[in-house]
Amino acid sequence: MRRKLLFPVGCALLLGLGCESSATLHASVDSANVGGTDRQEGGEVSGSTASGGTGAPTGTGDTGATNALGGNDESGGAPTETSESARLRGGRGGRKGGNAGAVGSGGKAGKAGKAGSGGTAGTAGSGGRGGSAGAAGQGGTGGSISTAAPSTGAHVLAKQIISATTAVLTTAGVTTQSSGSALIVSAGRGSGSLLIPSTISDNKGNTPYVQQASKLNYTDYPDSSAALYAILDAKGGAGHTFSLSDVANDEGTIVAVEVKHGLVIKDVKASRMSAGNLTSPSVTTTGSATIVAFCWPGGAYGFSSVSANNSFAVLDKYGAEDAISVQAASASRDVAAAGTYNVTWTVSPAQEAILFIIALQ
Repeated sequence: MRRKLLFPVGCALLLGLGCESSATLHASVDSANVGGTDRQEGGEVSGSTASGGTGAPTGTGDTGATNALGGNDESGGAPTETSESARLRGGRGGRKGGNAGAVGSGGKAGKAGKAGSGGTAGTAGSGGRGGSAGAAGQGGTGGSISTAAPSTGAHVLAKQIISATTAVLTTAGVTTQSSGSALIVSAGRGSGSLLIPSTISDNKGNTPYVQQASKLNYTDYPDSSAALYAILDAKGGAGHTFSLSDVANDEGTIVAVEVKHGLVIKDVKASRMSAGNLTSPSVTTTGSATIVAFCWPGGAYGFSSVSANNSFAVLDKYGAEDAISVQAASASRDVAAAGTYNVTWTVSPAQEAILFIIALQ
């Protein structure tokens, strides 16, 4: 009697206001050197300013006008005084122009100084411009969350007979989603002690495959086992293969099912059932889900037919009628609403089986 197995799968808104709104008001005040310079040559007196050229005194005698642009209120005609004091008075008038006031901390421009006699009034300093505000930082884009309902994707089965010397059993390649799928893998083998998570792998670098529920042995073949493994948010693509390693000179079977948009394992159960009573335990969902089931019949001569009820569709099967490898079948059902679900398998001829059922949302 050969060991046969079967199993089921289950803003940050970076408001980077680089607001360098520096209201740094530069009061670029040209302090007008409105004072004049005395020049006494040959009795001539001229008042001059740094910014306004040379201003000739226009006062008469000692009371000549000293008002160039906003000076004193006095006014008069052409100078008639030739005394030394008159000439000196004109010279001093050129020196009386005040400096423009510096901009205060509040950013106000200083007032222009008054011009002295013969001088030009200093220009008021302009208030500095405030720095322009930096553009607000753009908020980052939030990560998207899949809202698609789970559904059955690619599936595949591979088996090896007991006399094979191949160390690694690998499935044919299938096309899975590049990302966002759950991968459910069930495996059974004659030497059950060698069936461990590290022997399950794929060629897309997904690791580790985590065991779900318990590994179970057959009643009639207690050294042989079947187990269930899963990995979420798996990498995928074309030519996706699944492998069971360390199977040289041992019978073994591996079955894989992709669940698209399967984000969470909602429920999972395992059971060993006697012939004629292959009803799985129930799993419960809280919304739309994909439910994957595996059946590992343990009859000595395999099975000739297998079916599943409750709207479960059989995906892959291997009857092992050659009696030298492990028989298995997989099935799935996509459900749209919350509920409690199970599946009953019908295997011919009737025989015991290890059953797995897993629900993903």
